[in-house]
Amino acid sequence: MQELVFPTEAGNAATDTLRVAAAFEKQHENVLRIYDELKLLPAIRSCHFGEGFYTDECNERRRSVLMTCTGFKSLVNGFSGKNYAHIKRMFLAEFERLEAQLCGYVQPLQALPLLGLTTRAKQVEAETGLAEHLLEHPAGAKGLAAYHNNIMRCLTGKTASEYVQAGVFAGICPPSTSGRELLRQLEPAKAATAAWMDDQMRRGRSLTQMTKAGVHKYLPLAFEAMLRAGIAPAELQLESLSTLGGWPRLNA
Repeated sequence: MQELVFPTEAGNAATDTLRVAAAFEKQHENVLRIYDELKLLPAIRSCHFGEGFYTDECNERRRSVLMTCTGFKSLVNGFSGKNYAHIKRMFLAEFERLEAQLCGYVQPLQALPLLGLTTRAKQVEAETGLAEHLLEHPAGAKGLAAYHNNIMRCLTGKTASEYVQAGVFAGICPPSTSGRELLRQLEPAKAATAAWMDDQMRRGRSLTQMTKAGVHKYLPLAFEAMLRAGIAPAELQLESLSTLGGWPRLNA
């Protein structure tokens, strides 16, 4: 299967009208016509689009147009049809993943302050964003479940269901509780770490890369230090923090 987005020689993420036409099931000539009709400022067109050529099956030279993520958004803005929103999200996710990879993750890391991830809202946002991203991949729900189990195992030594079962056995939570929600209640530093890892997964990093770097071991220590120092929102100022001895550690 052809990649939706590819790196250019200049080191940027791009796609082209051929890929757009194939993904949206449109005639390439119609996509080129839509491009030609775009009412864009010359500076925008020159920055985000580039004329190119390809050789077709008859060995004839044909026109195509390359574009950045901004150019792609402009081009497909007027598209309509079945699965349009899903296909657009797939392209945007691939642009984000490749741009993060080409930038060596410097920009994504700077764009995500650690303090923000001590809030439940940001943690849920990161978890939801990754879920939407993973559900668009072939593995779908199975891939998402496997990821949640793997990240819980790497942070707590238990799968999500095992972690909840231990909580139920200890009388801490009802069986309907999710592993992540219980982690937020019992071990906020690890919950914040999980949210950081969710965000990085969505940006193109793999769980293997992060575990090899020791993120699951060392980042919780940074979050624990912040929580101990009171650098966190009121919702996480719990005297029952596991690090302070109030909650039993389920992975002890």
